[in-house]
Amino acid sequence: MKLGEFLVQSRRISPGQLTEALSAQLIYGGHLGTCMIERGDIDERTLGQALSVIFGVAYAEPESLEQVPKYAIDLLPVRLIEKHTVVPFCFENKTLHVAMIDPRDLSAIDELSFAAGCRIDPRVAPEVRLFQSMERYYGIPRRQRYVLLSRQLDGEAKIDLTYGHSGLDQQETLSRGTVRVEAIPRVQSPNIAADTDAESQALGSRLVAAGRLDEIADALIDTICHRTANVVLFRVKSGAIEFWRASRGVVLPAASRARFPLISEPFFSLLRGEDHYRGGIPDGAEFQNVHRTLGIGNPFEFLLAPIYVEDRLFGFFYADGGATPIPVPTSSCRRWVTKLGIALHLLLLKRRILAA
Repeated sequence: MKLGEFLVQSRRISPGQLTEALSAQLIYGGHLGTCMIERGDIDERTLGQALSVIFGVAYAEPESLEQVPKYAIDLLPVRLIEKHTVVPFCFENKTLHVAMIDPRDLSAIDELSFAAGCRIDPRVAPEVRLFQSMERYYGIPRRQRYVLLSRQLDGEAKIDLTYGHSGLDQQETLSRGTVRVEAIPRVQSPNIAADTDAESQALGSRLVAAGRLDEIADALIDTICHRTANVVLFRVKSGAIEFWRASRGVVLPAASRARFPLISEPFFSLLRGEDHYRGGIPDGAEFQNVHRTLGIGNPFEFLLAPIYVEDRLFGFFYADGGATPIPVPTSSCRRWVTKLGIALHLLLLKRRILAA
């Protein structure tokens, strides 16, 4: 059972709150529970207890992560802590108790057990507490969003879920409100393995060298277009989704650029509660509007993923294989989209440096 469904069924939240939280998750990223805490729909313990029921494991309460002994911390290397988003907090009876985002990840548990040389007892904890503990004990930096949320949970500050201008386009405004982080944030390392693929490394080199938005977009499109029928990048501007860049074959209306509502367009709602969508077009004419507007025929399958910059939805990545499946693993596409988001962030930092 999914978290949102469980909370509605147990009457912790209303169906309307779930719908709004899913929309917030699409825009701001992160786990659904994080968005619910930020919005004030639930508190941290309610979330932790719900996750405990859903996963069928004990809840690692905040107190258990406050003063973790050094010998427990030293049992696991930093690379595995960051890779699996886990924090060990107790070692007893030849068992290491660890707090995790996903305690059902058996491959992660096996890897942790091998590294520690002991049995692993997985517990579940909200991501905001895990990120806080990973920074405290291992020096893994958090994004500004989780710093502010941790302060809210600890009673130090109150978050207004409204953010200002992204800085990447003078005409772009994301309606997220009044909290503005003026300091340049540290970039948190994504939880992905180091690149070994030459094509991915070449993409990274192009993204690092890019000095304009369209150069960043073209680098990603060039990497994947020869293996797909269509690649399209969308941007979010003023609460709407606009066409940004595409590979050959996408035919836009001559009179205007494609533009779709951010929250109410059914096609993009496929990502609510999910970090990507891969499959065919669902039944229903409302899901065909985007393909019809772009002049793309209905594909055998397509991949849709959000692009985030500084915990804000910047846009969307779309790719399809035409009449055949996409011959690219989902993991590769998501890795490339992550690289694109980091490149956009890097461009923003460069502009801040020049403006300082």
